[in-house]
Amino acid sequence: MTFGLSINFWLDCMLRGRNDEVIKFVTSSYTGNFQIYSKAFFEEKSVNHQLEFDINQLPNLLGKRAHYSPRVHLPSLVSSGEYSLPVLAQGITPLLERNVSTVRQSLVEGEFLADTSTCSPGEIVIGQKLAAALKVGLGEKIVLLTQAADGNLGNELFRVKGLYDTGSSNFDKAYVFIYDQCAKELGAVQHPHEIVISVAEAEKQDEVFNDLKKIIPPDQMLATWEQSLPAVSRMVHVNNAIMGMVSVILLVVVILGFVNTLLMSVMERTKEIGMMMALGISPAQVRLIIVLESVLIGLFSSALAIVLGLLVVGYHSMAGFDLTPFVGGNFEANQFSLALIIYPKISIWPFFKVIFFSLVIVIFSVLLPAYRASKLTPLDAIRS
Repeated sequence: MTFGLSINFWLDCMLRGRNDEVIKFVTSSYTGNFQIYSKAFFEEKSVNHQLEFDINQLPNLLGKRAHYSPRVHLPSLVSSGEYSLPVLAQGITPLLERNVSTVRQSLVEGEFLADTSTCSPGEIVIGQKLAAALKVGLGEKIVLLTQAADGNLGNELFRVKGLYDTGSSNFDKAYVFIYDQCAKELGAVQHPHEIVISVAEAEKQDEVFNDLKKIIPPDQMLATWEQSLPAVSRMVHVNNAIMGMVSVILLVVVILGFVNTLLMSVMERTKEIGMMMALGISPAQVRLIIVLESVLIGLFSSALAIVLGLLVVGYHSMAGFDLTPFVGGNFEANQFSLALIIYPKISIWPFFKVIFFSLVIVIFSVLLPAYRASKLTPLDAIRS
């Protein structure tokens, strides 16, 4: 019981830590906690569906609780002359973008876009892996071609100002960053397609979400990261489902082992039980003795399992649990490269889970042994 419950405690803390790390990583690196779209753009992802939202009301509404950044999305073709690849050009306001994403921190060569909204320099930041595929380097020129909102083919010459590397080859090859005003001119749009909201403290997510919900017009939507990244959301739910399945398997194995132990204990003490019954102990009292013995074992096992689980979780909280030997190299989910070192998270739920599981184990394990013991007759038990 101690081993099974401590394993369950450790796995629960590890999985909660992993899920929290995944959510924190995808929301802080690029996606944000919430996104404001027009409903038409969320469904069709067309450059024509712009977001006519009064962005000036956000600073007072959000305060220091969250940051925001508008983005223009332009599905484009980037060309170096000899090579061409499809990308998603992101028109950003660098001063605002620095607070909602970590792309700037991923820069490995050159410089990021300056904190200005002008388009005059014609500068672009691309992924290092994209630069390698296009055979271009820092300071070289590339061309962006996109289908503009007015029906024309927008094209512009840009000079590579910086190269970034997030660790995710899919992301680095798919996203390029230009100034917001540049993107609007290139795509013939007047408004952004998305406003990203990044909450500073996780505890205030619900509060910020409810406040934002009040100012969203009917033709627009406030999406969560789960809606924007359904693949990552499914991965988190699959992790929880796997944890539930493992918990049930461990519970069944422990119950079967405990039933066997209690049955052996009853059989080994058949004569003693017969003597007690001959002296006037009733079958109900025999059942109560077996139940109390099982409850004490369950309580002791629960306490020991929590102590053992806390020791292992405490060690991994400092050293981490490395998944590299099990999954190999980088692990990517929906264009995000996830860390392979897991740090567990301790919450109140694993403690309740251990106690609950111990009660379930005791209840289901004690039924058959207690029944068998109460059915013994004094004479047959003494002779056995």
